Amino acid sequence: MSLSRFSISTQQNVLLGNFSPKNNVTVKEFSVNVTTKDLVIMFSPLSYSFAYINALEVVSVPDSLITEDASTFDPSGVFSNMYAQALETVARVNMGGPAVSFDNDTLWRSWVPDRSYLTQPDFAKSLSKIGSVKYPPGGATQDIAPQTVYGTATKMNVDASGNDASANFNVTWAFDVEQGFQYFIRLHLCDIVATAANQLLFNIYVDSSNVAADFDLSSKVQSRLATAYYMDFVTPPANSNRISISIGPSSKSAYPDAFLNGLELLKLNNSRGSLADVSSVPTSSSSGSKKNIGVIVGVIIGVILVLLIVGVLFCMHRRRKQEQLRLSKSWVPFSTTGGMSHTMGSKYSNGTTVSAASNMSYRIPFVALQEATKNFDESLIIGIGGFGKVFKGVLSDGTKIAVKRGNPSSQQGLREFQTEIEMLSQFRHRHLAGPELDQTHVSTAVKGSFGYLDPEYFRRQQLTEKSDVYSFGVVLFEVLCARPVIDPSLPREMVNLAEWAMKWQKKGQLEQIIDPKLAGKIRPDSLRKFGETAEKCLADFGVDRPSMGDVLWNLEYALQLQEAVIQVDPDENSSNFIGALSPQVNDFSHVDASTTSVQFGALNLDDLCGVSMSKVFSQLSFEVTIIEASPFELELLASIRAWREEVGSGKSA
Repeated sequence: MSLSRFSISTQQNVLLGNFSPKNNVTVKEFSVNVTTKDLVIMFSPLSYSFAYINALEVVSVPDSLITEDASTFDPSGVFSNMYAQALETVARVNMGGPAVSFDNDTLWRSWVPDRSYLTQPDFAKSLSKIGSVKYPPGGATQDIAPQTVYGTATKMNVDASGNDASANFNVTWAFDVEQGFQYFIRLHLCDIVATAANQLLFNIYVDSSNVAADFDLSSKVQSRLATAYYMDFVTPPANSNRISISIGPSSKSAYPDAFLNGLELLKLNNSRGSLADVSSVPTSSSSGSKKNIGVIVGVIIGVILVLLIVGVLFCMHRRRKQEQLRLSKSWVPFSTTGGMSHTMGSKYSNGTTVSAASNMSYRIPFVALQEATKNFDESLIIGIGGFGKVFKGVLSDGTKIAVKRGNPSSQQGLREFQTEIEMLSQFRHRHLAGPELDQTHVSTAVKGSFGYLDPEYFRRQQLTEKSDVYSFGVVLFEVLCARPVIDPSLPREMVNLAEWAMKWQKKGQLEQIIDPKLAGKIRPDSLRKFGETAEKCLADFGVDRPSMGDVLWNLEYALQLQEAVIQVDPDENSSNFIGALSPQVNDFSHVDASTTSVQFGALNLDDLCGVSMSKVFSQLSFEVTIIEASPFELELLASIRAWREEVGSGKSA
C-alpha cells in the first residue's frame, strides 16, 4: 500500500494531489465550506495505482469558528473572505499542557503537546491553572478551544537567564510548511501568569515580523485575568519550508516575561482552489482502467466458481443426510402428557401405527408425515410462518392434516416451536390468546407469522385485545383478496397485504384488488362497508380500533347490504342499526333506568371458557333486564335467540 498514489478532492477544492501514504499512520484534517446539500469526496488514483482509506470522520462546525476576516502582516492589512477558503490542519498545539483527545473537545479535535516544536526547550517553562479559566460574553467559546488549552501555558523560563530581571530572549516554536502557500495562524491566549492586570506586556513574532508589539492582553479582556482570548493572522506566501512563532519580553514591561496557551496552524488553498501543488485531480489512463477492470472481473468470476462448487457439495451432503434421516427417523413426540391410552387403527408401510393419547393429542411417526405430504412436496405448501413452512397432507385413513415443519435456519428454536404447539393444543376457548378479563394487556415475547402482528406491539411490547382486532382486520383483507399476507415474490409495494389493501381502500378503489372470483358478485355498498370495517381494524393505535363486538355488527350489516334486506345509508355507523339487524332482540328503551342487572343464574362469563356452547344454552332459563350491555353480551343474547329458534323452543329470549 505504500506504493499507492492518488488525489483527494471535493466539488470545489483539491485537498491532496499525488499523495503517497507512508508506512506509518497518516491522519489528514481539512475544513471546507459546503454550499450545497451534499459533500462529495472523490479519491482518484494515478495511472497503474489505486486509492484507499481506513476511516473517515465528517464533523459540522459552527460558522463562528472561522471569522470572515484575519489580520495580515508584511504588508499590514486585512485578509477577507475567510469563509470561502479550504483549510488543511498543519498543527494544533496545546502549549504547556498534555495532549487533549477528541472526547475532551466539543468539535472532536485533538491537541498535541508543544515540546516537540520548541527550538530551545530550556528557555520554556510550563504552567497550569485549568480551573480558573473564564469565557467572556461575545468572545472566545468552548468551540474555539477547551479549558484544557486555555488553562495551560508555556512561558519564558526566566531562571534560565540566571535570574536576570532584564533577561532578553525569545521562546520559539518551528513548524514544517509547503512553499508558495499562505497559512492561517490562530493564537490562543489566557493570562494565568501575571498576578495583576496590565502588569505584563510582551511581543509576538511570526518569522521575523513582530505581529503584536507590546501586547497587553488585559486591555483586550477588560482587565480581567484568566480570560480566554484569541487572535487570527494570515501569512504571506511561504518562501521557505518552515514557519516560526516566537514570544519575547517587551521593553515597556516592568517584568520580562511572555506566554502562549495554544496555537493552530492551517494551510489555505491557492488561487485555483487547491491545497496541493496540482490544479486538478489527475485522471487514470485507459490502459490502467482496463487493467483494473480485468482484475476485478477475474476476481468476481473466481468467487462465483468457488461458491458454485461449495453449493454443489452442500446439496450433495444435504441430500445424503436426508436419505439417512428417512431411514432412521421414527417417532416425533407432541403429546403434552406423554401418556398413551389407545391407538388409532392406521398403519403405514413401515409397520408403524398412528397413536393418540387420552387428551386426543397425536403421536405420528415422521415417515407418516413424509408419506402424507409426499416427502414435503413444495407444491403442497399452504403457508410460511416464523418457524418454517406449512404443508397440506392426507393420512392413509383419509384424515386431512396441516404439517408445520421447523426450519433449522429460523431464529425461533425448537423450544418456541414446542411451546406454540402446546399452547394451541390446550386452548379451547372459541376466541383463543387474549388477556384475562381483569387485565388490560399481556407483556410477553410474542411469536407469530409476519403480516398479522399488531404494529403497536412492536412499539410498546404489550399485547392487548385490540391486537387481535388488528390481526382479524388482516384476515378480512386476506379473505377478500384471496392471497397470502406476505408474498416476497410480488413487487415491493404489494408484498405486505395489509399495506397494499389499505392503500387501495383509502383511494376508494378496493374493488380493483379483490379476488377475481368475487368480481361482479359483491354489491358496492356491501363491499364499501366490508372495507371500512377492515380499515378500522387496522388503525395504527389500539384505542382507535373497534371492539370485536362492533366488528361483528359491521360484518352482519355488510351481509345485510349484500342480501339487500335493509335499505339504509351505508355511510352511517352500523352500530346505529343493531335493532334493524336483530329485530327480535327486545327494545330496552322503556326499561326503568334504576334497574341494571344481567341474571344468568350461577353461570358467569368467566365460566364459558372451554365449555360447549350447547351445554351453556341447555342450562339457561332466565328473564333478562338490561340497561347497558357490552357488544359481547349483545352477541351472546343474539346467539341464544338464534339457538332457541333453531331448536323450536317456545320461550322468548
